[in-house]
Formats: sequence, structure tokens, C-alpha cells
Amino acid sequence: MNEKLETVKRVARELRELWPNGRLYLTAGDSGYIELSSHDVGDLVQGTDFVRAFGVGKRIKNIVDDWHSLSGTVDGVFFTAYCSGLPPSCRIEIVKEKIPKQQTVDTGEFIEIERRKVVCGHELEAA
Repeated sequence: MNEKLETVKRVARELRELWPNGRLYLTAGDSGYIELSSHDVGDLVQGTDFVRAFGVGKRIKNIVDDWHSLSGTVDGVFFTAYCSGLPPSCRIEIVKEKIPKQQTVDTGEFIEIERRKVVCGHELEAA
């Protein structure tokens, strides 16, 4: 039997015992970098459960379009939970902007475009 293959299978079984929910990805770089991540954790609560299960206290929240991640480091090991959807404090807004219409020379006219924007927390609207 291939000893390296058996080692990989053993490590996978042990990781599955540590975190039985979702898929786990282990990265072990030659410089000593170690990362354990899960890409289908669920919402913010489940993502928090994932990183806390490995002892992460301070978490970094990263919001990307319509999903987010939580990450943190414990004893040199980096943990990341990729969560579906936005945290409860965030929402997606459609914002209309006017941008200058350009040709070879500035025409002084504007065109209107719509962009998606992620807004977190409570923002006051200008009156």
C-alpha cells in the first residue's frame, strides 16, 4: 500500500472528525503556511461557529459582492469560513449614477448607469 496515500486519507478522516459540517480544504505550504478553510459553511452564525471551533477569537470579516468570509489566525494556522449571503447588518442597494458622456471632446452631457453597492450598518440618507 502507498504510505503517502494512506497518510492523506488519515489526515482527511481526522479533519472530518474535527469539523463534520461541509467541505474542508487544507493548504500546507513549503514555507510553513497552513490554512484550513470551508467554502460552504452557511450563514454568519455557522461561519462564526467554524472559526471558533478551532480557537479563533478575533475574526476578520470580508464582504465580497453578495457573500462574505470570516478569517482568523491561531498559533500560526490561518482559518477561513466562506459564508453564503451577506451578514445581517449588510444589504445590496442599486445606485444610479450620472457619469460624463464623453466623445473626443467633453460634451457636457451625462448618461445614467446603475451599479450594485453593498452597504453595511446604518447609513443616514442626506435630506
